Formats: sequence, C-alpha cells, structure tokens
Amino acid sequence: PGQSSTTTYALALGPGVDVIGDVDLVDSGLTTTEGQKIYLFLEGEVVVGRVINLDDNGGSLDSTTWSFTKGDAAFAVAANETTGELYTAQWLSIYHNLTTSTDEPANITADALLVEVTARDGDGDPISETIGIGDQVIFEDDGPLLSGSEVSITVHEDALSQTAGTGTGNDSDVDGVTGNLESGTG
Repeated sequence: PGQSSTTTYALALGPGVDVIGDVDLVDSGLTTTEGQKIYLFLEGEVVVGRVINLDDNGGSLDSTTWSFTKGDAAFAVAANETTGELYTAQWLSIYHNLTTSTDEPANITADALLVEVTARDGDGDPISETIGIGDQVIFEDDGPLLSGSEVSITVHEDALSQTAGTGTGNDSDVDGVTGNLESGTG
C-alpha cells in the first residue's frame, strides 16, 4: 500500500554576528524605541526576540570577556509544524525608522530567522532545505490619523485669573477658533 508524504517546518536561527563572552548572538536587526538591540533566542520551538543585559566586566574593551543575561522579551515567533503558518506576539515597542508615512514596517533581518522545511516521501526518505524568512516577519506601526467633523472652540477669558491690569478679562479681539479636526489610528 502507498504511504503518504509529509512536510514539516521548524524555526532556526541564522549565524551569530555579535560575540559576547563565548556566545554568538543573533542580532534581529531590530531595536526597541529606547534603542536597545533585540537578539534572537531559540527557546524550545519558539524564537524569542529579547533585549539583553550586558556586563562588560569593569569596562573591558574586549567583548569576549563580557557576559550577559537575557532581558525582557520584545516579541516571539512560532511556526505551525505541519502547515508552516507563522504566529507572532509583541510585548515591547519596536523602533520604526520610516517617519514620513503612517504605515511604518520594520522586519527581522532575512537570514537571522530561518525555517527548516523537511519533506519525507512515502517510505520516509527525507530532504531538507533551510530558508531565511526574517524579512517576512513584519511589525507594522500604523501612525495616528486625524480626521472628522468641524470643531468650534471659544475661549471665554472671564474665567481666567487676572495677574496684571484691570478689567473683566474680556478681549474683544479673540472670539474663538474653528477648524477641522479628525482623529483615529491608522
């Protein structure tokens, strides 16, 4: 009887680019809005993007003598083992350097996040390929959008305290302000 073939998907990390102590850290290519680099760690079958806490061992310029501890998780990426569908969660704010648009994408570096695709034929013979998919994991920052109906604002100066001069506080030159105000998020 014929046996069916299967395909499985597993996340992996690309080569490390930053060496801290004796560990090659995989830089995601992303930073937090506070400027902290986000590094990738394979935790079980989930890739977690984390900031790290560095100890430069008293100011040593030699990063091979430094150590680190894992800090807060910025995001996580998981893959469905049988379909390859990706799932993400985000906990920290990610810096987006495109400020001329209300649609600001930021993605992981392509070769920092990998997926290993393994296909097996009916009798179990495997073939595998590893593909860089980091640039397919995009964190969107949809900026605010102002829109809406006309708003009228009138400033009544009678209620303002008087600190100099005399009078009731009325200023005949200021009646109010009108214009269009729209608000919302993109």
